[in-house]
Amino acid sequence: MKIKLTAIEYRKLLELSEKFAGSVEPGYRFLRLYYWKGLRAFITDGCGKLEVPLKKECSPFKGSYIIPLDHARVLKEQLQDEASIIIVGEDQDLSIYAGGEKLRIEKARTEGIPRMERKFENLLLLKKSAFKNALDFSSAINDEGDNISFIFKDGVVCMVSSSHGMSVMNFLNEQASRDLQAHVPYVTVRHLVKTLELMKAEELYFGEGIEDLGIKAGVFLFSICADREETFNSVPQRPKAETKVTIEKSQLLFSVRKMTKLVSRGMGVLMFSDRGSIRFMLKTGTFRYEKTVYKGSFENFVARLDPHRLRSALSRMNAGKIELFLYKKQLVLTGKGIGQYLLIPLI
Repeated sequence: MKIKLTAIEYRKLLELSEKFAGSVEPGYRFLRLYYWKGLRAFITDGCGKLEVPLKKECSPFKGSYIIPLDHARVLKEQLQDEASIIIVGEDQDLSIYAGGEKLRIEKARTEGIPRMERKFENLLLLKKSAFKNALDFSSAINDEGDNISFIFKDGVVCMVSSSHGMSVMNFLNEQASRDLQAHVPYVTVRHLVKTLELMKAEELYFGEGIEDLGIKAGVFLFSICADREETFNSVPQRPKAETKVTIEKSQLLFSVRKMTKLVSRGMGVLMFSDRGSIRFMLKTGTFRYEKTVYKGSFENFVARLDPHRLRSALSRMNAGKIELFLYKKQLVLTGKGIGQYLLIPLI
């Protein structure tokens, strides 16, 4: 095997690989090269798999060559854009040449190619930016070990997640070809968001295969593991209310950021309405801090929340103004007409 890449192509391939493989689990920080209907690259984070056709001349070869990302990234530093990268596979070993540098990886070749589901029933065609933003918002409050749920039912297409007493819902103005309920690990959703940001494709297909969910964005194919257990018995509904107040997002975020400086992630503060005004309050021992975020008429309520998670969700809402209202014993924060909702239970 012998392929030639420009320095730009090499850097882009490594950046894409690092975004999808992530940095938490070193056992997945590898790039695999193999020949299947042309030269292809493969990256996985343990749940998600990404296959990238490399449109480069290359003779067919058997097996796969495995490249550690942490070793390969050394060669991308201080390379001129027009420089060439030569990757040569020789029996069991692989060498990468970049100018006067050479990286040799012994016993890099393995038998067979990575397992990858490639046939999916397309359920949606949608804008990549809308899908990426929905993934980003839907995972704003979560931690490792949580899942993001995809629910397509009765004309509703939405993503839902819950963590630390908060819930988020992101509705998309799309129509799926059939119902689906699937739950994807938080870590893989975050890797998807970061990887999609690098892709130029404007639209993508979202589908379902025998085992995995599939996403096709331009030449890039994702195969994503998912739990299919039907944990939602009813279709999520968009919260609504007659009485609402509106606050500038920048003003609300300014107050929330102040609260994050006073408590660590996972700690709670109170958000409440007393005689109309809406305030944050933190009280620990002899210390008490209050910040008013709205003065006016609003019904009384009390909610406990993590300001760090609130900040993450608010910063990813696609709105300049935030609407607040009460709905089924929950405080709801949203933007007008954007389909994004943060729900916090009242106490």
